[in-house]
Amino acid sequence: MKIRRAGKTLSIYPKKSLGQHFCQNSNLLSEVVKRLGVSSDDQVWEIGPGLGNLTKVLAPISKELFVFEIDTRFKPFLEAISEEHPNVVSLWGDVLKIDLQSLFPENKRLLVCGNLPYYCGSAIVQKFLRLDPSPAKMIFVLQKEVARKAFALPGSKDYGFFSASVQLFAKIVYGPEFSPDSFFPSPLVYSSLIELVPLQLSKSERKIREAARSLASIMFGNRRKMAIPLLKKSFPNVVPSWQERFESLKLTPKIRGEEIKLEELIFLSSGL
Repeated sequence: MKIRRAGKTLSIYPKKSLGQHFCQNSNLLSEVVKRLGVSSDDQVWEIGPGLGNLTKVLAPISKELFVFEIDTRFKPFLEAISEEHPNVVSLWGDVLKIDLQSLFPENKRLLVCGNLPYYCGSAIVQKFLRLDPSPAKMIFVLQKEVARKAFALPGSKDYGFFSASVQLFAKIVYGPEFSPDSFFPSPLVYSSLIELVPLQLSKSERKIREAARSLASIMFGNRRKMAIPLLKKSFPNVVPSWQERFESLKLTPKIRGEEIKLEELIFLSSGL
């Protein structure tokens, strides 16, 4: 197996603590690139390149390719790619701690992709969705269960804070699923590809949706409790009152956060 041999050559083995599962499925790599739709002037960011399998495919078709990697053991692999393709720039560190907004390109489209670690995939997705301005498109490979939560509807068992926080800021397309043997080492679960197109929001629209995200965080932190008492505790003096807001939507006062639709959540957040 090529990936396994490459790692052994430099005594590099995947770190379980970093959730490393390297893609060895060429169809998956092709699907990411196809859905990303790179054009001549785009800037591309890849999250977690590892051994650089996806990087090698993106480098020849990208004007600028920034790869974010936390594990410095992969420097020899990525530096070799940069020598052949000077348009590839490696940025070392935890992408969750890097000031991404300061790196955002001016006057060009930003595309983001990556095979995300299972342990922090949802956090990475949320960080990118809150960028303003935001990327034009994002293609991520996630644990299947996490991807399903991004699409979940109110009232379903999978619907939660992650569902609301993604759907508030992006349109989502559910891509193909990939079996564990698409990766090395093979994870215990299937993975799914998702395509996210961030909504183009005005400052006022974004403010309302950020407030809606805060409400979702409060309600899903105590998902089995009724929504109104939770919101009253965090925002006690809102006008109109929470009771009035819920009544205007014809929502029962006993409703729980997991039952509230996205458009209702946005309405409830107005004026906060």
